[in-house]
Amino acid sequence: MTAKKNKLIGNCETTEKTPRKKLSIVEYWMQNAEELGLEESDFAHPNCFACGKTPSENFSEAARSTKATEGLDWNQKTLLQKAHVVPRSLGGNNEPRNCLLLCDVCHKECPVIKDRELVLRWVKNRPHYFIRLNRDIDEAFVQLGYPNWRDIKFFNDPKKFKNLLTRGKADLTKEWTTNGPKISVATIAAVMVKQYEQFPIPLGNQQASPNLH
Repeated sequence: MTAKKNKLIGNCETTEKTPRKKLSIVEYWMQNAEELGLEESDFAHPNCFACGKTPSENFSEAARSTKATEGLDWNQKTLLQKAHVVPRSLGGNNEPRNCLLLCDVCHKECPVIKDRELVLRWVKNRPHYFIRLNRDIDEAFVQLGYPNWRDIKFFNDPKKFKNLLTRGKADLTKEWTTNGPKISVATIAAVMVKQYEQFPIPLGNQQASPNLH
């Protein structure tokens, strides 16, 4: 850790009632990355300490930058949430070692317990965001009657997923909407199934029929 970084950490004074700034939390965990099963390079840009998800607004900033790494620094505003390892209500404090930066999903699902070792174990073994996303997509298609959806060409067009994920409220139809600001995985799957079932299944492609139970 450089002298500049050490100086930065030392100047981030706080009281018990004042949460640490996000940058000071990052600086601490860069020095103690092994506790989270991470490496210092994993902190190159804002991402959830547990699942590795990079908030969408960080990607948007990077896309508008002239350099690939611009807009992905921890100084910018990010939707990552400050979470306590040991909750303050259970005796935890606001020191950097007791704070994590998590996405909203991991923050909600993280154990709320007075046991630092168990919480850090949960964070360390949390599946990556993309693993969980694939699991959720599989479950959604299974529940909609298409356990073999990956074998159906119609469902494997990346442009269809991208168009649904990037649509704003102005583009929503009268047949589907969002539950809050985000489009759920189940909604995306349902819209694609609806579109697929509007077309007749070609002869010789009967394996594409829904497998309902």
